[in-house]
Order: sequence, then structure tokens, then C-alpha cells
Amino acid sequence: MKRILLRTIVGLLVAVIVAYPVDWVVWKVRMAHGTGMGQVQVVHVLAEQMKGNKEAYYLNDVDMMDCSRSLFPRGGSAACWWVNWHRQVIDH
Repeated sequence: MKRILLRTIVGLLVAVIVAYPVDWVVWKVRMAHGTGMGQVQVVHVLAEQMKGNKEAYYLNDVDMMDCSRSLFPRGGSAACWWVNWHRQVIDH
């Protein structure tokens, strides 16, 4: 059992170590062609603390967020697939 677990952990580690530079090269090629960055529409929600340990949520605004078309965050922006899954941004 330990042997299988160790091989699984090593395999995942090797996969990430290989995927990161490959993702960077693919992103650089996309940037050279002008398709490395994208934008996703996100909703900003303001959370206010109320009495009795309750919170009130107010719709703040809808905004376009820059993102990188890659597996990992690149160029100071989150990956587009992650931003698509987290379209609501809660501001406290």
C-alpha cells in the first residue's frame, strides 16, 4: 500500500514539474500570436457584517477581469479556466 501511494505521489509531482514549463512555452507562443490573454466578466459583491453574526450581500458592479489562457497563472493574471469557475468576487 505504501509503495502504491509513494508511486502515485511521485507521478503527480513529475506531472506538475513537466506541465509547468510546457504550459509556459505554450503561453509564450500564444502571446506571440496575440491570443495568450483573455477577459472574463465577473460580478463584485460587497459583504457587510450585520448584528447577530449575520452578513448582508450587496451587488457592487460587473467588471471585466483579465486572465491568461493557460493552466497556471501567467503574466500577473489568474488562469481563465479558474476565473470562469469563480465569477463572483466577494469584497469585505
